[in-house]
Amino acid sequence: IDQETLYSFMTWEYETHPATLDRVGYCLRLICQFLNQKGFNDVPTKILPFAFPAPRKKIYPSFSRDDIAKILANPDRTTTAGKRDYAILYLASTTGMRAIDIAGLKLSDINWGEQTIHFIQSKTKNAVSLPINSEAISALADYILNGRPASGEECISIFESTVQQNRPIWMSYQYSCQTHTGIRSLQGI
Repeated sequence: IDQETLYSFMTWEYETHPATLDRVGYCLRLICQFLNQKGFNDVPTKILPFAFPAPRKKIYPSFSRDDIAKILANPDRTTTAGKRDYAILYLASTTGMRAIDIAGLKLSDINWGEQTIHFIQSKTKNAVSLPINSEAISALADYILNGRPASGEECISIFESTVQQNRPIWMSYQYSCQTHTGIRSLQGI
């Protein structure tokens, strides 16, 4: 293996798989270092005399304001499920919270006076505090006071299943998936 062969390979990799070039370059460097440590002194330790530009990250389009308005207009807010769905959709569209984090919100996570939500992110395990606007407060309050089954417990999930009483929405989803698909357990739940 010589410098020219490595350069040729990295050029080909850049043209065919630009998004993975950094990982391929890293692995190739490790392989060359390993081979040098094992006595293959003719293997170059420096792969390229320069760095390729970082691959562009794909930016996914977001919903337009009109699309969000249409989505938020969809739930029937005269029903329990509609009040719940509107609150969930409103939180998602205004805070950017992940679905798993919204589904796991507890009553104790909301600071009504400061208009904030405090929770531990499911993905990163980081504590997060987000401001929520008055419309989000109203949507949550409408669901909790007029739609959600009454409960005196502070630590239970805000968003409960409309199919199975006293179950968080994510547990109801798990039960529904197991019942309809025959799957015994869902990974990560």
